[in-house]
Amino acid sequence: MKKFIIEESFVSYADIEIYAENKDEALAKYHRGHYSMSDYNISDYKEDYTLLAITEEGENQPLEVFNRESDTFIDINNTGGKY
Repeated sequence: MKKFIIEESFVSYADIEIYAENKDEALAKYHRGHYSMSDYNISDYKEDYTLLAITEEGENQPLEVFNRESDTFIDINNTGGKY
C-alpha cells in the first residue's frame, strides 16, 4: 500500500503572549517573530479547509495540484482527471 501526503490549508486562530513596554514594541516583536513558540497558543477550532495538492511519498512533485482560489482541478500530469 502506498502512502500519500495531502496538503491543505485552513483558517485557525492563535493567541501570542508578548512582553513589551508598549503596543508598538509588542507589534514590532510580533512582526520580527521575537516570541517563543511556548507563548503561541493555537486554537483547536479550524475552518475553511482547502485542498491544495496530493503527493506520493518519496516523490518531489505533486500528482495533482488544486487551484487555491476556486478549488478547480489542475491536471499537471495530463491524465484527464483519471487515476
